[in-house]
Amino acid sequence: MEMAYVNHMSRVDEEIERIKRHKAERLETARANGKLGECGCCYDDEVLPEEMATCEFGLHSFCVRCIERHANEIIGCDIFGETICVSCFRRCFL
Repeated sequence: MEMAYVNHMSRVDEEIERIKRHKAERLETARANGKLGECGCCYDDEVLPEEMATCEFGLHSFCVRCIERHANEIIGCDIFGETICVSCFRRCFL
């Protein structure tokens, strides 16, 4: 695996830069059109719509990074026996 990266390092780096430029362009367009969202957890107010999820009631929006972090915390805390309302980031003991 490492040799594959070494052999294609410049192409991989170019692709990473292309992805970063594309995201920056999407951010600028969304900013200009007032389409950026705000995460209800970290309060980042420059989140692309495709990087947001809304709770089942449509009241709360969270960025993918916070959702991933919350899911990792659930796994790390070993609280699978409880019902977790991921959309609102609270425990809902059912």
